[in-house]
This record gives sequence, C-alpha cells and structure tokens, in this order.
Amino acid sequence: MTGVGFSRAGDLPHTGPAFITLLALPLLALGGLVVYARRREAELADRAGLRTRRAIKVAQRGLKQAEYLLREKSGSSGEPSSIQRTRFYTEVSRALWSYLGDRLGIEQAEVTIERVVAELKERSIDGGLVHALRVLLESCDMARFAPTALELSSMQRVYEEARRIIIELERSLKN
Repeated sequence: MTGVGFSRAGDLPHTGPAFITLLALPLLALGGLVVYARRREAELADRAGLRTRRAIKVAQRGLKQAEYLLREKSGSSGEPSSIQRTRFYTEVSRALWSYLGDRLGIEQAEVTIERVVAELKERSIDGGLVHALRVLLESCDMARFAPTALELSSMQRVYEEARRIIIELERSLKN
C-alpha cells in the first residue's frame, strides 16, 4: 500500500491552487453581491426612470386584457355584452392613461388630456399623433360613460388605434 492518503512532509495543503481558489470564491461572491445591491438601490432610487422603463410593460398588459375582452364572446349573437364593452373601453383607457403618466413622468392624479397634450407638444411630438391620441381618449371616455350600441368592429378599431399610438409614441419619445 503506497500513497493511500499520505502526503510528503514538505507539501502543505493550504498553499495549493485549489485551496486558494476555494478560499477566494466566497470573497468574490460577497463583492459581487455588494456591487449588485448598490446598483439595484440606485435604480430604485430613480423613481422617474423606473416609471419610464415600466411604462410600456404596463401598457402592454392593459392592452392584452383589452384584447381578451375583445375576443371573448357571449350570448347567441356572438357579440360582446354591454358589460364586456364597458370593461374593454375601461382597460384601453387605463392602459393609455397609465402609459402616458408613467412615460411622461406625470403623477396619476394630475394626468389630464390637456396636460398630456401640452407635455407631448413640449417634447415636439407630431401634431397628428397628438390629435389621434386625444380623439382616442375622448372616444374611450364617451364609450365608458355614455354607452351606446357599439359594434365589435368599432371596438377592434379602438384597440388597433391604441396599439398604433402607443408604438408611435414610444418611438417618438425615445428619440
């Protein structure tokens, strides 16, 4: 039996490369965690930046819910019920208002059509896009608060217009 677990008298285990690597690994991990925590803290401290970054995600989530309500059929005619229509316009409206408030850095309590239009004009956004946004927001409010017999095709147009406006605003505001 030769060399079953014995080492030479001059070999010290704590000077080997594997031991040094294992010893340094926790220190490197701790340093990485400190750097990550500081970066994360700085990101969270920048509330305006956080709202801007999450704006498109919030809008997409709201439009996804609106699309679900648009596709959901009820009754024998296959048309959405009046409750579904109201919920649809509420979701589209909420998605637009949340997106605009977050993206423009306006508190939700202060978001109005006039404030949004003024802010977009200040940022040199195309007048046609601003007008289309205003018309869309007003039509959503009209459908929510003064419901009439709205057809599925008009709901589809509102949904497509909301998607188009959000995409164009996102492109314009990034520049």
